[in-house]
Amino acid sequence: MKKYLIFFLLCLLLLLSACENRGYSITEPYEYPAYPGTEEWEALGKRMEKMEIIDYLRVPEDILQNMTTDALIQTVLDFPYASDPLAYEDRRSGFDAHFENNSGLSELYAREDCLEKCELYLVELEKRHEEEKLRDKDSEERKELYLQIKYMELMLEDMRDYFSEPVPEQP
Repeated sequence: MKKYLIFFLLCLLLLLSACENRGYSITEPYEYPAYPGTEEWEALGKRMEKMEIIDYLRVPEDILQNMTTDALIQTVLDFPYASDPLAYEDRRSGFDAHFENNSGLSELYAREDCLEKCELYLVELEKRHEEEKLRDKDSEERKELYLQIKYMELMLEDMRDYFSEPVPEQP
């Protein structure tokens, strides 16, 4: 009898811990199949157009839905074309055009905790950038962190607008 009670309690604990995690089980960011500057990226560019590459890079929906919000944020930031909106003269228009290409953005915006988590993530990026600046002013990591900070600022601006818009009433 005690064995069954212990087994039941263990199952209950596992169930409660899964509920506490909101069902998210993927804690690491997605590894894209290719990144700029790699041989794989060069090969893609030789045989595909940009939109085909974007489709190839698309993160499967089941993976996106099972990622923790932190892993999803880093996945969005790691997207090989994440800096595209920063190249537009009007960055807001650039971000709007980019939204469809980065498959993780719509999942991120659907999360209740996305704004709060992104704000905290930006603070961490800024800290890491400052630490890297003190360590090595011209490092590639510092440049990458700078681009991620700019992208995150743009994304947060968009999120704040998105979440402040009144939701149309349903008839």
